[in-house]
Amino acid sequence: MYSPSKPHLSNIELLDLSTNTRIAAVFYDRAPRAHLEQTATHWMKVKRSLGGRALNGDDDPTLGWQWKLKLDNLSEGHNHLECFSIARADELQGIIVLTGPERCELAAHAGSMALRIEYLETAPWNRRDLMKNPKFSGVGAVLVAASALKSTELGHDGRLILDSIPAATAFYARMGFEPVRYPSRLPNTRYELTASEARRLLGD
Repeated sequence: MYSPSKPHLSNIELLDLSTNTRIAAVFYDRAPRAHLEQTATHWMKVKRSLGGRALNGDDDPTLGWQWKLKLDNLSEGHNHLECFSIARADELQGIIVLTGPERCELAAHAGSMALRIEYLETAPWNRRDLMKNPKFSGVGAVLVAASALKSTELGHDGRLILDSIPAATAFYARMGFEPVRYPSRLPNTRYELTASEARRLLGD
């Protein structure tokens, strides 16, 4: 079972899209169980109010995601697991899970190791594929940057690997991830963040 120790909290800023101003939020380096509860209650209530569909009419692929079950299962099967989250006034805005390391697959980094982003999700009210007027921007970018920093701290030069759902591919491309040129977990696309792109992302 996922049983995090006491988290270290860091003050960050997000962009309030309704006013175009920066607002304060909190980054947790160990997502508390209370945040997992919010994914199953508050987040799920909002998703269901939208009929389980994105703005383009497609099914929301995250509707069936059960974060508590995911983390409990991953805790049993991986030696290394990280779970970060972001909250604003105790309301969960985003969450990410990292495992690994595993080998990179891009030819330029063949043989190098990377952390895997197993899951990343932002609150439904922040998602452009669900909301005409999303609430906050910057949640996913902060979580990915924190993941690249953790990869660097563990000696993997910021490299990251993930399998992206179709709705998120544009986001990962903007973040500097490169597609791997063969199918992985279809219909998802395998992406990798290289060491050079990780340095750019972290401002090095």
